[in-house]
Amino acid sequence: MTVQIVRGSLEARILELLLSWYPMTEAELSDELGVRPAALHRALLGLQARGLLALEPLEGCTFVRLLRTDLQFLGRQTRRARASPRAAPPSEDPAIR
Repeated sequence: MTVQIVRGSLEARILELLLSWYPMTEAELSDELGVRPAALHRALLGLQARGLLALEPLEGCTFVRLLRTDLQFLGRQTRRARASPRAAPPSEDPAIR
């Protein structure tokens, strides 16, 4: 049975990276994804509980081993860009008038 994962989620980003780059340590995953180690570890524990990967602590690091490759990435989780404050053009700036 195929495991369905929501595309764009942290879990999906972890699994997609492991599918393309293996083996990896938790530290490498954290650096590559730009995620704090504690947040990554929580996500990895959840994926391990679902039987998708295994955490293998070795001396000085923990390797992440992918156990299943029958993954289906569904949907699209998009992030909205934050509205950035725009500076008024110099001709419309009231301080210049």
